[in-house]
Amino acid sequence: MFGSAFFAFAAVTMVAQWRETTVIKAGVLVGSAAVWLTFMWRRHRTALLVGARGVRVRWLLRTRTIPWHQIREFRTRRERSITRLFIALIDGTMVSTPVQRVRRRLFGSVLSDGGTWLPPEPYDRTLSYLQTRLSAARSREVAE
Repeated sequence: MFGSAFFAFAAVTMVAQWRETTVIKAGVLVGSAAVWLTFMWRRHRTALLVGARGVRVRWLLRTRTIPWHQIREFRTRRERSITRLFIALIDGTMVSTPVQRVRRRLFGSVLSDGGTWLPPEPYDRTLSYLQTRLSAARSREVAE
C-alpha cells in the first residue's frame, strides 16, 4: 500500500511540475512502478490451487504443479513461529505451501512470507478438503 501511494504521489508531483520533468525521470518512475506492481501482483497471487490433475503451489517467484499420484499426504507442521500446510510427496520430499494457520487474520503471523492466512476452522476445513480430493484421486487411479 505504501509503495502504491508513493508512486501515486510521485506521478502527481511530476504532472504538477511537468515543465521541469525530463523524459529520463518519467521513464524511471514508470519503470519502477511497473516492477513494483508486478511484484505486488505476484505476491497477491500466491496460492494453493486444487484441480483434477493435482495441486499447484504458487509462490512469489515460482509455481510448481504436483500431480495427485506423487502426493502421499497433506501435513500441518510448525516452522519457526508459523504453522504451515505441507505436501508430503511419495519420494519423502516435503513441499511448503503458502497456506498458514493463524489465530487472527490481522497481524496473524510473526513471520509472514505472503500467502493465505486462515483461522483454525477454515484451515481445518481446507485440510479435510485436500485429503478428500487426494482420496478421490487415488480411488480414480485404482479404478483405471
